[in-house]
Amino acid sequence: MALSDERTDSLLTRKTEEAWILTKLGRRGEAWKEVSLLLKEFPDNPDLIQLGAMLSFDRGNIGRAKKLTKRLEGLLGDDRRVKELKARWYLEEWKYKRALRIYDGLIKERPDNTDYKRDRAEILALLEMWPEAKKAYKGFAGGEVKNRAVIWDYRKSREEGGVEIIGDMDYFNAPESLRQHYIREGARFWLNDRARMTLLGFEEAHRKATLGATPAIREIIPGHIIKAEYFQNGICKISADWKASYNDHYTFHEFGCEWAVDRPDFRTKAGARWNQLVRDPVEGILLRCLKDTYYAGAELLILDRIIAGDRFWIERYSVAPSLNTINGKGYLGYKIFNEAYANVIIVPKPYITFNFTQMCGTWDKTFENAQQVIDFIGDEKIYYFGIQGEDRIGKIATISGGFTRTYDSKRKFYSSYSNAAVDLWVNENMKLSFSYEFGLNVQGVFGAGDIQVWMTKLRIIF
Repeated sequence: MALSDERTDSLLTRKTEEAWILTKLGRRGEAWKEVSLLLKEFPDNPDLIQLGAMLSFDRGNIGRAKKLTKRLEGLLGDDRRVKELKARWYLEEWKYKRALRIYDGLIKERPDNTDYKRDRAEILALLEMWPEAKKAYKGFAGGEVKNRAVIWDYRKSREEGGVEIIGDMDYFNAPESLRQHYIREGARFWLNDRARMTLLGFEEAHRKATLGATPAIREIIPGHIIKAEYFQNGICKISADWKASYNDHYTFHEFGCEWAVDRPDFRTKAGARWNQLVRDPVEGILLRCLKDTYYAGAELLILDRIIAGDRFWIERYSVAPSLNTINGKGYLGYKIFNEAYANVIIVPKPYITFNFTQMCGTWDKTFENAQQVIDFIGDEKIYYFGIQGEDRIGKIATISGGFTRTYDSKRKFYSSYSNAAVDLWVNENMKLSFSYEFGLNVQGVFGAGDIQVWMTKLRIIF
């Protein structure tokens, strides 16, 4: 009898080890088949129950994982393995604070466990407690992060949780001799663990040659931006900003606010911007054209493979009445937009997606000739089809690029867009970003033809 028990224990141990190996190899389906059969024969074995719960979480069967976790708790009480599973349970239910408390306790029990410290750092990032996440990543890695699997999470926490010195320059080359450049300098810093402030100064230059009866445009617009953000425990982010633009002895005060939720499989945001000085079309600067925007959108990750979403926004237009040579009215009406999209993840690593978008826009004008005052394009219905990819090069760079083909069924024309970008970490305190976009046969508010955009960004992080 004793010999039979020893053989049974030996067989159970071997089968359990095989299931663990299959799990580590990523063959979770095969591992679960093995574990589910063993659980029928050995329903009270703690190792099997723990592995079964972990596999159930990984395979998305949260109900079964909860039952197995409760069964293990009934056998082991407040054991470390039970706590680990409960933390995973809370993470699946977006109860990040409860999961954080469990890991705080586990680290007190085992202060040298780097897996616990990494998991805690990831939870702090999910809670958007960025200053704390930055400290946590730095702390558990022993001062200098060298692990490739961790370095990118650490850098994300540094970007979000540190003090940033900002320097950006964009150059826009458009049809009809339009040339624009934008320069921004400033800093972003934390006021406390929840509130962050951004201060920016900027300068814009807009140039366009004389075209027929249309005079040349030479406009310089300096200004500044103050933005405040509040992060509410990973539930949502609330932000507000004030932008002042100075042009031709006038000051334009622009205000914005936004509410956003960013979950692993769901995102949504809504907000508004008031009193925006219109730059596109560039003639909006001369007419002192202002725009108010109200927007909302949401997207959902389906089966870890499809990102589906919808965005809706309304723009209200007005110009200085004295500059409206058609009828002297200031209000030009509003335009309603809706954009529905679906992105299919073809390959998760490198990250490659096939993207489809349909965008519709309708301008409700206050008078028939409003488009002659300033051209915001009347009705439009545009379809976008494209592919986009992103990958990391070792520990130093992220590269991305893509191609998109569009068709406007209202105005009957095709366009093509291509883009490429690289984010380069010069060292742990400096990041350089370069991007280039090219649009072929584009017809928009800036005219018809090809466009090119060059963008450079510098971030110095402390």
